[in-house]
Amino acid sequence: DLLKNKLSHAYLFSGPSQIGKFTLAKEFAHLLNNIEENKSLQSDADITVVNDTGESIKIDEIRDISANIALTIQGNKYKLILIKNIERLTLEAAYSLLKMLEEPNPNVIFLLTTRNQNQVLDTIKSRVNTINFYPFNEDEVLEFLSVQGITINDAIAKYIFWAQGRPGRIMRFIN
Repeated sequence: DLLKNKLSHAYLFSGPSQIGKFTLAKEFAHLLNNIEENKSLQSDADITVVNDTGESIKIDEIRDISANIALTIQGNKYKLILIKNIERLTLEAAYSLLKMLEEPNPNVIFLLTTRNQNQVLDTIKSRVNTINFYPFNEDEVLEFLSVQGITINDAIAKYIFWAQGRPGRIMRFIN
């Protein structure tokens, strides 16, 4: 989509935890607004990030996003809304998000993630471009570790097995 300059107003990155969905959403945000890779997204006025705190995502957080969308863009190409694990939305919050997705602003792009697509309202799923993520195969895991500069030894080989193809889990084991 980015290369073709035909962007959707909303993307849903779906797949198991620690597979890289939110990491990719953040990388996509950097690319969309030409933000330096080492700059925090949360320091940009045109970007709203809702992280997963383990609690439900409440209506007030979604209302804040709606109010932010109405503000003028501060020099970027897009206003970007990143919400991690939208299955944690309360029903009220989900309907509020749905209203924004039904009436898309051409300057706003939603980057949403979920660990369980079955817990996301069908009406939300029908209004987003869904990208499914799957565990890495062994070759992909080895390439990922190589890019990270990690040498394979017996301990790392065990981590690879325990991580079940999830790069985030491997990195957590290593660290």
